[in-house]
Amino acid sequence: MNKTERIKMVKAMEFIARQIPDEDILKTWIDYGVEDGDIEYGDLDSTIRDSGSDPIEKYISDDKLEEVMKTFIEVVRNAYNETIGLCCDGVQDYREEEYTPPSESVLFNYPNTENDAAMGNITGYMFIIGKFELRAATVPKSIESYKKLIGCDNVGFRRILLGTTKQPYGVFYDVDCKPWGGISGWDVHGNVMFHGNLFVVNVDNDNNVFSLTEDDFKFIRNCSDWYSSGEDAYPHLGWIEYADEQ
Repeated sequence: MNKTERIKMVKAMEFIARQIPDEDILKTWIDYGVEDGDIEYGDLDSTIRDSGSDPIEKYISDDKLEEVMKTFIEVVRNAYNETIGLCCDGVQDYREEEYTPPSESVLFNYPNTENDAAMGNITGYMFIIGKFELRAATVPKSIESYKKLIGCDNVGFRRILLGTTKQPYGVFYDVDCKPWGGISGWDVHGNVMFHGNLFVVNVDNDNNVFSLTEDDFKFIRNCSDWYSSGEDAYPHLGWIEYADEQ
């Protein structure tokens, strides 16, 4: 282990992350990157001052350094996506133009879901992070199917209220997805509600899930938008409220 190189890396990321002028993005960095007070602002010294008691030491193990680097990439990407950029000594660099997808990815031929219940299937809307993809998906109604569809080992479920009319829907999501997995859901105030891939379905008052209708697909699409990161683009769902408490 080259401790000097690792310390340089952590302190450089900490210094740059603190130049993002947005409290919500900065909170992600503090929660999953470098905690407040562990590194004095502007400290780029690559030495360990007091072995065993210097907070920098907890950031240089393989696992922790990997987590900090992934978080750094995510907060910088979010600053770019939200046209916030960086601000240093009164100089701010930000992207003025909103991202416009090269083509609209919508469902022109909406799936027929009338026979889903009889077949033991469910059709919902997939939000796929890291790809320019927002599409319908039909799978057997089972936890294992949702895991495979989302690409996770631990699937969670939340009942949400969507849009200004607060339409109820159910969302299956990756419980273990970290912030660098990509933001896929926001509330009306810009607070992050979900990370990673989502599978959105219909839900009744008892949290029984069933297929979306054509009107549901259109409504959810109207509550969706796109962000880009470099050459990648990904969809996110907006205007979310949690309808259940966890």
